[in-house]
Formats: sequence, C-alpha cells, structure tokens
Amino acid sequence: MLISSKCAATKTALFAVGISMQKEKICKEAVWFLSNITAGNKQQVQAVIDAGLLPKIVENLSKGEFQTQKEAAWAVSNLSISGTSEQVAALVQCGVIPPFCNLLDCKDSQVINVSTSAIFRHE
Repeated sequence: MLISSKCAATKTALFAVGISMQKEKICKEAVWFLSNITAGNKQQVQAVIDAGLLPKIVENLSKGEFQTQKEAAWAVSNLSISGTSEQVAALVQCGVIPPFCNLLDCKDSQVINVSTSAIFRHE
C-alpha cells in the first residue's frame, strides 16, 4: 500500500505515535506501515526522515520483539532500495548497521536474505 507523497508526512506523523507505543502489536503494525512508506519514492522516504522516525525504526530493529524486528528489517531494506545515497547515509548515522547485522544470527531465512541484500546494496 503506497500513499501519495502529499499524505506521507501526515501519515508518518500519525504513526510516530504508534511506533512509540509499548503495546507490541500496535508497534509492529506501525513499523509495518513505515516499511510500506519506505518502499515508495524518494519523497515518501524523506517524509519518514523528516518526521524523525529513523531512530525509532533502528530502536525497533534492535530492541523490539522478533516480529517487530522483522518489519523494521523490511523498512530498512526498502529504504536502501527506494532512498537516495543521502537518505541511506542518514539511516546509517542512526546506527542501523549493528542491529541489522545482529539479525544475521536468527533462524528466519527470509530475514537473513532481507538483511544481506540491504547491506550489500550500498557498498
């Protein structure tokens, strides 16, 4: 589900609340939603950055329950495809590499594939 870039800033701001929630189900759904936005165009990726959500994605990648980490991995991978080099650099500056690499130890082959493809996409 991709939304127009006009709506992206509003939607990402609304989901900033969800991604900060303590209830794991709500947080997972908010991160899933952000993974859909980061699969969009560069303006949609920028809306996520402008809303200050990259640190929250990284936080959920490192400290969330596994299903939330999985959604955060998709958000990172999608950003690495859809984003500019500067946008990917912003994600790296938020400390995404260590928690992303930690997912390589999991038993879920899909998560491993998503993680490795994103890591090697921007060498």
